[in-house]
Amino acid sequence: MSTVSIARITEDQARARRAEILQAIGDVEAFRARAEAHLLDAREQSLCDQLDDLDYLLAR
Repeated sequence: MSTVSIARITEDQARARRAEILQAIGDVEAFRARAEAHLLDAREQSLCDQLDDLDYLLAR
């Protein structure tokens, strides 16, 4: 069974975290293509999941 972590963040914090992730991954198109092809390592998959969550929360 997995655990779920819940954190409250402001919109500004979400935008800042999203910017950090985008900077860390570099080429977003290449990163997304690798994600679609299931070629991400565990760290990259975590970043991808976080980015998806933030995009959802920020209605992107």
